[in-house]
Formats: sequence, C-alpha cells, structure tokens
Amino acid sequence: MGLTLDMSYRQARPFVLFKPHRIQITVAGVGGTGSHLVPFLPELARQLQRDGHQVSIALVDPDTVSEQNCSRQNFFLKDVGLNKATILAFRYGVPSGMPMTAVIDRFDANKVRGWQHLTVLVGCTDNSAARRELSRALVGISEHRLILYLDAGNSFDNGQVIIGTTADRERLRRAFATGVCTDLPAPAIQEPGLLDFEPDEVMARRRSCAELAAANLQSRTINMRMAAELAQYLQEVLIDGGLRRCATTIDLKTGTARSKYLTPQTLAPMLDTTPDFFIVPQPSEAPLSLDGLDLNSL
Repeated sequence: MGLTLDMSYRQARPFVLFKPHRIQITVAGVGGTGSHLVPFLPELARQLQRDGHQVSIALVDPDTVSEQNCSRQNFFLKDVGLNKATILAFRYGVPSGMPMTAVIDRFDANKVRGWQHLTVLVGCTDNSAARRELSRALVGISEHRLILYLDAGNSFDNGQVIIGTTADRERLRRAFATGVCTDLPAPAIQEPGLLDFEPDEVMARRRSCAELAAANLQSRTINMRMAAELAQYLQEVLIDGGLRRCATTIDLKTGTARSKYLTPQTLAPMLDTTPDFFIVPQPSEAPLSLDGLDLNSL
C-alpha cells in the first residue's frame, strides 16, 4: 500500500537531546490519558537503564477514582475511592520491578527547577490552570536543556501532543545552528490557547474528563490513542533518537494524524518571525553529520 509522505519531513532536522546520567520522568495527571500511558513507562525505564541511565518515575495526581472513571480510564470498580497515582504506582511499579513514586498533590513547578538532571514532564491534565503551572517549569532554566515538557490534550474524538524545551527566544534562535535541532518552542508558544481560561473554568463549573465521558462527550478510545502517541514521542526522544516533529494532531473520525516538523519555516510563525530569524549553517559550513552518530550518546 502506497503512502503519501509530507516532504517537509525530509527537510526536518532531527532533535538531539542531551541526556545526563540521571533522568526523572514525571507524569502530571494520571486520569484519562495519563492512566493509559503509565503501563508503557516501566519498559521505557528499563531501556534507559540498559543504556546506563539512572531513572526515576513519579505520578502526580490529587484525585481519587470514581465510578465514572472506570469506563474510559485505566481503573476498575475495586479502585473507586482510592488515589489514582497510588493505585497505578502500585499496579505497574511493583510487579515490573520499576518503583514509581505517587505524589498525592497538584503539580508544583517550584519542585522541578532545583533538580540537577534531565526532567521529562508529561502533562496529561484537563485544565488550563494545570498547564500554566507545567509551563512555569520551563521558565528560567539553564543552557543545559534539563527539562523536556510534553503536553497532551483532547476533546471528543481528536487531540494533540506537543513537545517543547524552552520559551527563551535566544535559545530558540540557535536551535538549528549546528545542523540538527537542539531546542523546541514551549507548548504554550506553539499553542498559546493552551493557557487560556475557558468560560466554564472561570465560573468553576468546568466538567472533568470523567464527567465529559459520562455525558458521552468523549470517545471511548481517544485517551488510549493519545497515550500511544505520547509513548511514541518518548520512545523516539529518549531511546531511538532522531525525532523530527514538535506537535501531532490526531482525529479519530477521519483516521488522520498531522505533524509539525522541525524546520525554520515551521517554527518561525510560532515565534511571530521569519525563517531567517534562526542561525543556520552557511553553505560553506559543513553541517553536523548524523552518519554513524549515536544520538542516544549525546
């Protein structure tokens, strides 16, 4: 079967991530999408350990399981009344031999900035207030690119995954300077609407993912599909290397997925600028060759 490939993919630069010895993976929100992502994490951590990394996993969520959660989230009726993060940490951490820490609280960006290792933040929240707090983690970080933030959000039968490292324009200006891509615009730069209050949030009447699902306002499979896309992003960034996109939009109804690829032409509108904003290797300069380069060693 023939497939049509977006030619901008062939022009995209691979994202090269600096990975120190210690890696912290934090999932903020383990309800709809987050609960389906958690089963993927133990094997991801084992692969990183085989590559010589020390890995820790934290699940952050203050909520308890309700009966409504059990229809689309990764929980059972016997879990009702228990904390979501605690249940999943026990269910998948203990049998896999990959301990997970359950944080029964809302995500706090102030607890991230002091960590001197790579922190992979995965936001699976359903409100703008939580996204604003996750976005704060990218403010004022150092040149060492120690925080990677993936955001996943969805409506009834469509959603998007966005990945970013910084909101600093100067860092982004140099993102393509070596011939690969070393920085990605923060999710809130790529999609500013992520941080906007919705009218029903302001009125404190916003329904949760579980309530939307109960009202038949969310597909039964959208959260699993979003979790699979997040897992693919994590696999490509942390294990395989060579990720060439910064955002993917999924539509279950049409069966399509569209991505934004890592080129100056794609990133420039996100920064309200033009492609010549970016420093790129001149024709006389030999760009960094990926032939024989182990991206996981960088």
